[in-house]
This record gives sequence, structure tokens and C-alpha cells, in this order.
Amino acid sequence: MNIKYIKPLSIAISLLVFFNVFGTVFTIMYQNFIHTFLTEERRISLEELRVVKEEELAFKKQFSTLAIPDENQQQALTKIVAKHKCMSSIGVIHNSYFVYSTYGKRDRKVKKGLEPGFYIKQKSMLTSNPVIYYLLHLNDKTSIRIYFKPLTLEVLDRIGEGYINFGGGIQLATNNNKF
Repeated sequence: MNIKYIKPLSIAISLLVFFNVFGTVFTIMYQNFIHTFLTEERRISLEELRVVKEEELAFKKQFSTLAIPDENQQQALTKIVAKHKCMSSIGVIHNSYFVYSTYGKRDRKVKKGLEPGFYIKQKSMLTSNPVIYYLLHLNDKTSIRIYFKPLTLEVLDRIGEGYINFGGGIQLATNNNKF
């Protein structure tokens, strides 16, 4: 081998090894950052939904005698929605009829017998997107549904993995679109 080719060859091999090692370290660090970031964003989004679970006893105490809400009870429901940034509206169900909503009055029959807890309605009548709500029984005849605003996952969507898994095979992306 000629001596004049050794120097450029060794420089090329050194650069190749350097960029390979640098690229591997950068990729591992980036993937770890993305995983940590995704986990934290999902945790924050789910915590917003859990706020209602934490205040369940306060809701039951405040509205234990709720039937068809009078004006004071309507104002109290509206204040709750205004206080929590993740809530969009609260609906009151009395004797299996949807009798009041902070979004607008509704008067229609609803399904009875659902257990208290989180639900995802597959298709909203207004937006055709899934809707997240929490059902809470206040007494034997009255329940409330606490509806949540669409999830905001723009930061997660920029890196291509903006969704939250709610179990049962349901994954929601930004604006509660199905994923």
C-alpha cells in the first residue's frame, strides 16, 4: 500500500467511527427523551380527567337532593364547569331523562343502569368525534354526567405519537379523534 493513501484512509475511518458512535448516542438519548416526554404528557392529561374522581364526594354532598335543577343549582353547576379547565359541561339526568345541561337544555330519554365512572361515547351528535364523560349517581333518581373538553395533545402529535389509551382498545388523539 502506498504511504500517501494511509492518511486519508485513516481519517475517513476515524470520521466514520466517530459519526457512528455519535449518531448512536444521540439516537438513544433522543428516544429516552421522547419516551419520558410522552409518559409525562399522558400522565398530565389523565390527571386532568381524574380531578372529577377526587371531587366526587363534594359533588354528592353539594347536590344530594338534586332533581330538576332550580336556578341556584344551575348557577352552582355552571360555576363548577367554570372552575375546572378540563370540563366542558355538566348534564343532569333525572328519572332516565336528560333534564338539564350547562351547555343547553335537553329533554330526551337516556340509557339507565350504567355504573358510575368514566365512559367514552363513540360518536357525539354535535361533532361526530368521541366524547369523554364521567357518570356520577347523586341519589336513586338523579345522576350527573360531567363532560370533558377534547384532549389537547399538539406537542405529542408533532412527534407522531399523540394519543392516550383508555383501555378496551380505545385510543384518542387530539380533539378526541379516534386513533
